[in-house]
Amino acid sequence: MQNSIQLRQAQPTMLQQLETLVKSMRQKFDQKISDSELCQVLGITPWHFSLQGLAYTAALFLVLLVVCGVAEWLDGVRL
Repeated sequence: MQNSIQLRQAQPTMLQQLETLVKSMRQKFDQKISDSELCQVLGITPWHFSLQGLAYTAALFLVLLVVCGVAEWLDGVRL
């Protein structure tokens, strides 16, 4: 009895199919962002939608929030 499977007979697993589907969708998404006139005008690239880009955007938002909070606090301080 032979328990091994030859590689050419093996079917792609569901995980491999899902990985291929996600990569394909990601490429289409990146291409639509690159082709969008609005994104080109605003300077938005596919990098902005990556994990690194989102972390950068969140950090920038927090810095802006702190600056506005300090300005508001200084406005309320009476000398």
